[in-house]
Amino acid sequence: SQPIIVKKDNLIVSTEEAISHYNTITSIRTWSFPSKVILKPIITSNYTYIFTSNDLLICLSNKTGDVLWSKNIFNDIREKKTINKIGKFHDLKIANNELNLFSKNGYLLSFNYANGDLEYIKKISKNGISSEAVFVKDNMYLLDNNNRLLKFN
Repeated sequence: SQPIIVKKDNLIVSTEEAISHYNTITSIRTWSFPSKVILKPIITSNYTYIFTSNDLLICLSNKTGDVLWSKNIFNDIREKKTINKIGKFHDLKIANNELNLFSKNGYLLSFNYANGDLEYIKKISKNGISSEAVFVKDNMYLLDNNNRLLKFN
């Protein structure tokens, strides 16, 4: 399972079988969505974003659990060769109104948080990425596979 996520009155618990939403005040489960989530979900005031084992980036309503949009992240990438180079993903973050997926092979894929459209794809580290992204002020920090600190603004 992924770590428990809490934001305001929203508690998200993801297991191997499903992702569930609980109200933190009443402790009542408000909804459950069957899916194998492989990265730590992102929760905002109104939405929960998940990345599944079948390469789907999904936006769920916090109130109802309804799917607002779902995108296969590789549909907009034309070259099969690029898809193979990207490799496995290990981090999902939201920054600058974009959902950012980081791959172990050093790629960053950014998606529009409102509709899931791919905004851009870029290789940001030739040595791969070994850490989660950390955002401080206007900068993003990562460690590459050689334990070098990478800074982006």
